[in-house]
Amino acid sequence: MSQFLPTGKLPADFLASLLKRAPRLDSRVIIGLGIGQDTAVIDAPDHYLVAKTDPIIFATDAIGWYAVNVNANDIACMGARIHTRNETHVQLCQSTSRKGAYVARSVRVCYAFVSFTSMFG
Repeated sequence: MSQFLPTGKLPADFLASLLKRAPRLDSRVIIGLGIGQDTAVIDAPDHYLVAKTDPIIFATDAIGWYAVNVNANDIACMGARIHTRNETHVQLCQSTSRKGAYVARSVRVCYAFVSFTSMFG
């Protein structure tokens, strides 16, 4: 039986039922899918790789700041340092190319700041 889902995040019980069926395809994945698990940890030859992406949807003027800091915070909470970035951008209805360019600029500026502070702070 099909049911309507609410706008936004999936209900935790429904998401848990989906994740339970997802196979682990690679034994190098140390930490994978899970409720509240915001990163993946992958065993690389001489280190662990922490991967993360999180769509930022309802932020407005500060969407670039949120896109960087939400992801950077989750990586830092795993004790890792940022070496590269992987972003998820979701364009809302009636967005413009000017707004898209603004978001891209704010993301670049924020990553420059996060990279600098993570090296020294």
